Amino acid sequence: MTIRTVQADGADVAIEEGGVLAVLFPPQGGRVAFVGVRARNVDGCGLQLIGALRDPLSKRVMLDGRTVNLRKEADGWGTTGRGAETDIGSSDQIGDYSNIPLCPNQWAEQNVFDLPFELEVQIKDRRGKMATRKLNVTPRCAEPGEKETACRCLCRKGYVLGETCGEDAGVDSGS
Repeated sequence: MTIRTVQADGADVAIEEGGVLAVLFPPQGGRVAFVGVRARNVDGCGLQLIGALRDPLSKRVMLDGRTVNLRKEADGWGTTGRGAETDIGSSDQIGDYSNIPLCPNQWAEQNVFDLPFELEVQIKDRRGKMATRKLNVTPRCAEPGEKETACRCLCRKGYVLGETCGEDAGVDSGS
């Protein structure tokens, strides 16, 4: 099993140890990471997919689990989403990925951007066959301009729900 993630441009890419995890604005609001898999030797129909991000300081976890169907590839692997055709604005596409809710950040003891976190993905098929993979990743606010500014505000340590995110959002105030 390899872990896949959706980037700001909608591309579905593999993420490796030490890689960057895109923090994106989803249709439901807040900020999430879209995480999927490429797997083989599992039943891809009705596969349980759980994605979790763990703060290494507090050990708190944010997760999302869902049932997905893997798309069968010619090489025998199954994948979430539609590979390079993934459209993060399309709810039918992003529903094929774990939508890990990261921000507003009221859970981590550090900013949920530009710092290391642990990503864990688990799959379980309907016959009970399981696979788990863990990686150290660095979440990064991936959308440019005002969306990045808002992301850095919503995802910073100490964000207060309802707080206005202005032009100086994301600037470290020394706390």
